[in-house]
Amino acid sequence: MYGDLDLGDVSGDKTETTREMLKSLELSRDGCVYVVNNGIRWSFYVENGKIVYAAHSLDSFERLERHLRSLSRKLPALDSKLRKQLRIMFENPSRDNDYVVASELLSVEYLAIIWLVSEKHLPKPMAIKLVEKIILEVIEAFLSLPNGEFNGIYHEHFLISTYCSLSIDRIIDIVTHRLELWYEFGPTILSPYQCPYLVSQAIAEKYMSTKNVQKLGRLLRGANFCQIGALLGKDPLAIAKQLHPLISNGAILLRAPLSPFDMLPQTYYLMNTEDLDRIDKERNSDQRQLAPLRNVRNFPNEFPNESLKATSKLLNISGETRTLVHVSQSQLRLEHLEEPKGQVSIGSHLYIQRLPIEQDCRDTILRDGSLIRIKASGQMGKSSLLSRILAFAKSNEYQVVHLNFQQADRDIFENLDLFLQWLCASVASELDLEENLGEYWHGVLGSKNKCTKYFQRYLLTSNELPLVLGLDEVDLIFQYPKIATDFFGLLRSWHEKGKNEDIWKKLRLVIVHSKEVYIPLKIHESPFNVGLPIELPEFTYSQLEDLVVRHQLNWFPKQVERLHILTGGHPYLVRQALYQIASGRTDWENLEKLAATEEGIYNDHLRHQLENLKQEPEMMEAFKSLIASDSPLQLDSRVAFKLRNIGLVKFKGNLVIPMCELYYRYFRQSLRIE
Repeated sequence: MYGDLDLGDVSGDKTETTREMLKSLELSRDGCVYVVNNGIRWSFYVENGKIVYAAHSLDSFERLERHLRSLSRKLPALDSKLRKQLRIMFENPSRDNDYVVASELLSVEYLAIIWLVSEKHLPKPMAIKLVEKIILEVIEAFLSLPNGEFNGIYHEHFLISTYCSLSIDRIIDIVTHRLELWYEFGPTILSPYQCPYLVSQAIAEKYMSTKNVQKLGRLLRGANFCQIGALLGKDPLAIAKQLHPLISNGAILLRAPLSPFDMLPQTYYLMNTEDLDRIDKERNSDQRQLAPLRNVRNFPNEFPNESLKATSKLLNISGETRTLVHVSQSQLRLEHLEEPKGQVSIGSHLYIQRLPIEQDCRDTILRDGSLIRIKASGQMGKSSLLSRILAFAKSNEYQVVHLNFQQADRDIFENLDLFLQWLCASVASELDLEENLGEYWHGVLGSKNKCTKYFQRYLLTSNELPLVLGLDEVDLIFQYPKIATDFFGLLRSWHEKGKNEDIWKKLRLVIVHSKEVYIPLKIHESPFNVGLPIELPEFTYSQLEDLVVRHQLNWFPKQVERLHILTGGHPYLVRQALYQIASGRTDWENLEKLAATEEGIYNDHLRHQLENLKQEPEMMEAFKSLIASDSPLQLDSRVAFKLRNIGLVKFKGNLVIPMCELYYRYFRQSLRIE
């Protein structure tokens, strides 16, 4: 039906910007040109130098279903039953399906559109509009990518029919203007795929009627701007514009895009002065009535009532709007800030993903008998990642138990039998089950055997759903060698059982710890050499830049770079600095000047690190040698890893260097190193 793919006929031209990449398509022969960037494949179908279709590889069927849902307001035949049928037919087609996909290069959602037209579910004029909207949405995301090297790969395409043919220059003009409009909503709104939630009915009722607010709350329940637009038959830009006042005023909270859309680029990002000047100049020449980008952070003294009236109209409800009071920018920041203590709450807009770590964890936890072990020094985000893994598992209707060993009484760790009974009872309690320990904890069998039977015959059989067991602060167990060897051997045995026994395939383990495992464990009895290993890294420059934007700070790249050097990208150090500055407690100049002193914001953290060193004379001497040196050193590997465990150093090959400038400055002063 489709012919044979000529995979050898591949050529590529490298371009530096997404616009250059698109412009190069005007000279391309008919076919599909695709680009792979950060794990996403962008496909552009070209005929006669014009684009006839565009797609990217992130859940393309969600995009199609969303647009079909919008069209269903005019075409009731495009109901949920038909949309579900499309996904079954085309996303996972059977071999006897005439539309079975011959190659990953074919756009399966486009084949679904062709089928809808051929079966008369979708009139051709509406198919044209549908394809145009999908092309513009894909290119809107593509043009948001930062500059880089884009290598276009050509393949002959197999679109059976084409419905539209769009000029590339015209597409770029339309999408560029749309991106400028999206940018105007930053840094309040960072992406069309963020999910707005009504979090304060009381604030909203100051500006809208109770009836309006209640209906708005029912609408904002986990959908992103694009999905809300489809639900209401509106442009996502219009949704963003109408909700922006309530977002800015704290009535609505924006949560980060859900997977896989968190991989798409943001529509708001830091720009350097040259880029801002260029855009302002282009706008002036075009005589567009848009505010300069450099002023997007200056919120108006009062929110426009017209926008809230539009929100009421959007919801198809009548009702009054009330005069809005002035909210200062510092007040807005405080409402959206979170003090950097403990884990970052689920849904927080300040959580930064360190891809592909989160996606790897999500994929792994869905596998039978899986094990994930998360390791990093203190305050690096281990518990925040664990909570997200458990939340993801729960969203897939798994049973979830989160145990933190810091919550256990210390005497429990002195006796293996008592510890394992505590473990079993704690899991049962989290699952809302009776303990029933007496029924399983008797006889001459050892404690490990009794614990295993309790899980196998009671906990894992009480519900047919998989059970995810998250074990936090596992480092505490290392301090009790009487139970550590047996307990970790038990976890390993359960993981091995999960490879062969159906009942144990239901158990998935997530182990979180900070330190290297120095207790003697045989290779085949350790859970620390199997499963998915995750070692959390420090924030990269681009991740730190993203966090600066989320704190609504108007920084230049040089300031971001200085913060990165000062903190080394350590999540807690970074968030503490941004919190103090965004909340108005200090400014960057004072923070940097006092950072390594007892007067600075890090004094408690730095004293804690100093106490860690004093407890280990061997580490103290090694670290003093490193701080006194002007170049990287090679330390004893055991000592080097201990220093890495507490986050004071990082590796550079086999050598070590201080983790950040903050530690270098503080310890040179406190240890009196000239």
